[in-house]
Amino acid sequence: MEGWIILYEFSILIYCISNYVQSGMKNSTFAISIILSYICIKICYYIFSRSKHKNIILIVTLMLILFQCTYVYNLIILLLPINIYMLIGKSDQHKWINALAIIISVHFIKHDILQEYILAAILGYLVYTLVNSSFSKIQRLIEENESLKNKNTILSNKLNKDLQFHKQFKYMSRLEERNKIAQEIHDKIGHTLSGGIMQLEAAKLLLEIDIPKSKSMIQNTINVLREGLDNIRITLKNIKPPSEQLGINKLKLLIQEFSFNSGIKSNFLYNGNINKITPRQWKLIYDNINEALTNTMKYSKASKVNVNIEIHNKIIKLEVKDDGIGSNTVIKGLGIAGMEDRVGNEGGQVIVDGTQGFSVISIIPLGQVRKAGDS
Repeated sequence: MEGWIILYEFSILIYCISNYVQSGMKNSTFAISIILSYICIKICYYIFSRSKHKNIILIVTLMLILFQCTYVYNLIILLLPINIYMLIGKSDQHKWINALAIIISVHFIKHDILQEYILAAILGYLVYTLVNSSFSKIQRLIEENESLKNKNTILSNKLNKDLQFHKQFKYMSRLEERNKIAQEIHDKIGHTLSGGIMQLEAAKLLLEIDIPKSKSMIQNTINVLREGLDNIRITLKNIKPPSEQLGINKLKLLIQEFSFNSGIKSNFLYNGNINKITPRQWKLIYDNINEALTNTMKYSKASKVNVNIEIHNKIIKLEVKDDGIGSNTVIKGLGIAGMEDRVGNEGGQVIVDGTQGFSVISIIPLGQVRKAGDS
């Protein structure tokens, strides 16, 4: 932005030099030396970065201008206003000081160059104000950009920490569950088996000495082992989640991961008795939803996708629909063909519609309803 001020000063300097040449070039050597000195000093001003150094250079520049206009060539005074603006300051509270300094300086200007001086002061003020305003806006934008970068970094770090915490929490949950299973096996099943082995060894020793007692011990061992087997079944039943809950949670995790990776909003709904869905059908539903979401992420340019499962009396209706660009002509690639094969093997069918967004509907016949207590 300082280029505009440099251009303005250069234009004023060229104007002064051209008028000086036309006036006959009195004391030309001295005048040229001072003009070159002015140029060198201004170059130093733009080289230094500290405000203290810049202010010292501007004071020297003002003294040089006053000396030049007093003893050599008075038209060089046209460079005075822009240097005053640069020295006094950039803030709005200094604007009246700038104006006061220019008004005071007008009283010391000769009448033959007064109009030129006022014009140079006005143009210099406009250029300086424009540059200062633009510079302030750029600085503010840079600061806002840096602030946004810092906030983005903080949010990214927080997100990474949350993800790490989530992974650690899942890992610890698995460890605790495995520890719980191991403890139950050790406390119940291990003790049962150890006691049964000890009784069998004792019965073996008594088998030739006291057959009735050995038979009683063997029967007791059988009872203990049967009880242990029942404990194993109860433990496994408590550990193993119902297939419908496993299926629903797997789908929720799949859809959440899809939204996280693609940035596409997702909505998951299901209606009806999900107990009717068999484990084989849960796998089919999972694979079809996964394939449909993959196609949405690759081709649809969508901002939202809806996944809906409806369980009716004889069929399961699965629909994956997005709000993307769609397609009037649906070309069935390997993905859709695989979905049709999976559903066709279950006696159902797949309906594809690309007129309003893209929709894939899977109609799956229901299997046998599981009875309560089935394992």
